[in-house]
Amino acid sequence: VCDLNDKIYCVGGWNGQVGIKQCDVFVPETSQWTNIAPLLTGQCRAGVCSMNGLVFAAGGCDAWNCLSSVEVYDPQTDTWTYIKNMITARRGCGLAMFKGWYEPIRRSPPLCAEWNAFLISCTLVGGSDGTHSLCSTEIYDSVEKTWTPGPNMTTSRANVGIAVIGSRLYAVGGFSGKTFLNSIEYLDDKTDEWTTFVPKFSSNQTDEEKELVSNDSEDDSANGDDLRSENNDSSNLSIENCGEALVAS
Repeated sequence: VCDLNDKIYCVGGWNGQVGIKQCDVFVPETSQWTNIAPLLTGQCRAGVCSMNGLVFAAGGCDAWNCLSSVEVYDPQTDTWTYIKNMITARRGCGLAMFKGWYEPIRRSPPLCAEWNAFLISCTLVGGSDGTHSLCSTEIYDSVEKTWTPGPNMTTSRANVGIAVIGSRLYAVGGFSGKTFLNSIEYLDDKTDEWTTFVPKFSSNQTDEEKELVSNDSEDDSANGDDLRSENNDSSNLSIENCGEALVAS
């Protein structure tokens, strides 16, 4: 799921047997879901984000096989198109606009500074290759149309939650290949390094809530992250508490 132009896009999914091609868009003004063009490849657990007026769906799995393919949806034409494959096939990855790299638009005369630049980069984080949880990241350059390796996370994370706040890309929770995680780390745009993050909790939170966040140091080399196990609840840390902690930083 991602948002684009004040609409919510739901991409692919799982019907109990295989990944599906179905895609839908929710328009808040009418409170209605509408079908849009289906994916070229049925998939679930892809990394999804919006960038430059387009929706990107990276990786995922068709049935049990991880995908390296990437599709881009253009709402103006209601079509999906393949772009360059990722370096590593993976499912349960996170995808977000990040890095803040801008490139001048040379095809038209500049009308103002804002119109003469656009975001060209998105970052893919973690996931699973079907056997191991991954700590690797990849960066897509929409001008060069290439994927390049990014800095590795400190912890392998499949089914990771990600969010961008300011100049940081946060990776929250996930499955290490051995255990479910309640830790958080962030990639700083200025240093290009991942750092373990310890939230600043408000005074009204319980000791149990505070103890949920720790610096995980488990061995992340375990094999066989089970698809069904990965779908279990990986943390009792509420979204509200996590959001408060990130903003407080």
